[in-house]
Amino acid sequence: MSTATAQMDERARELLEGAQLEVESVEYRTMEQTMTMIWYEPDGTVVSETTTHIAIDFEDRRVAMSTFADDELVSKTMYVDGESTLFTPDTGAIPAPPMLAAIFDLMLDEPAQDSWGDATVASYDGFHSYAGIVSGEQVTVMGVDVPVPGLDMATDMRVLFDDAGRIAAVVVGTAEAGTVLMVFDTPIPALPLSLQSVTTYMLEGEEAVLTSRTIFEEVRLNEPLDERLFDLEVGGR
Repeated sequence: MSTATAQMDERARELLEGAQLEVESVEYRTMEQTMTMIWYEPDGTVVSETTTHIAIDFEDRRVAMSTFADDELVSKTMYVDGESTLFTPDTGAIPAPPMLAAIFDLMLDEPAQDSWGDATVASYDGFHSYAGIVSGEQVTVMGVDVPVPGLDMATDMRVLFDDAGRIAAVVVGTAEAGTVLMVFDTPIPALPLSLQSVTTYMLEGEEAVLTSRTIFEEVRLNEPLDERLFDLEVGGR
């Protein structure tokens, strides 16, 4: 998408296109990543912590995803030949809910090379700060598509840029979840947002309440995948 439109402020266009220019277009063949999710109570107490290992074979349209808690396997999900299977220690292997197949199809459609979807309207909002946690120049991008299977959603996204023009945080408001502030561990260029370690807060007035941490411990792109990952009998990673 070209962000140079009559419906986009000049400064908004400069920031969005500047971040996009830093992104090298990559043809993805495989992706393997380990991600830890930590959820918190409003007082900062840890509610739960899980680690998920995901292997994606774009060429053969296969996904293997294993989730662990306290180093114990919670579940393993496989998507091969258009069919998804769920394994848990309690149930063994059973057909996975149909929604999972739609989610895996999204994963297998190579990561988009445009963070802003089909949005063509953006405004420059000046300097903003959120709860003393993060600050920078803000651009609001209108009508960004939200890739949720079965739902046709679009929302406005507030993007906060640091002094170097990198993305420091994103703010998204939804009727269901409220206003969510996502602060990246390290300011980044435009893509891929989905592979960055991030801390998430709920914004309540001038306050920000910590809700979760997503930590990517390793991300490997276009390296050979161990075929045992796609063997449901093996289990684990």
